[in-house]
Amino acid sequence: CPIRGREKEGHEHWVTCAALDAKFGVVYSGSLDRSVKAWDAYNGECLRTYVGHTDWVNGVHLFDDTLFSVSDDGHVRLWRIATLMDHNDTDDQIDVWEEHTSAIRGVVPCGQRLVTADASGTVKCWQMNDVIQMGSLSSVQSGVGVVTCVSAPYWENEAEGKMV
Repeated sequence: CPIRGREKEGHEHWVTCAALDAKFGVVYSGSLDRSVKAWDAYNGECLRTYVGHTDWVNGVHLFDDTLFSVSDDGHVRLWRIATLMDHNDTDDQIDVWEEHTSAIRGVVPCGQRLVTADASGTVKCWQMNDVIQMGSLSSVQSGVGVVTCVSAPYWENEAEGKMV
């Protein structure tokens, strides 16, 4: 799988998450090997390896031409996926959100927003198209537990700018 300076197929450790880009027929997978890989959904060929996380990748999500990955390193990384289709070999990383202080264990889309949850019990809400953090809350008392999954409902009224 294309990575700067070397060719490699497959992840080196367990796969922890995946997302499908049905429009382009690409599957993105995150792994305990700290990487995200793009795969051709039809022939299984590894197209690209995204490297930057320093710990396990726990979630991936697609939005427009951006791939979001979350990790135990506490960072949300944003990757440009349009370059994958252009076969461009430039750095694909767009941004890194470093506002979490613990391992990010959950990520879920909610309309134009992305919700992340970390091991300290903190949940953050991000505006994806503006790449800004909208808010943060602590869901559990310190030291009481770990957020391991998160769910966010989405209503069509929100998409139209109406609050329910």
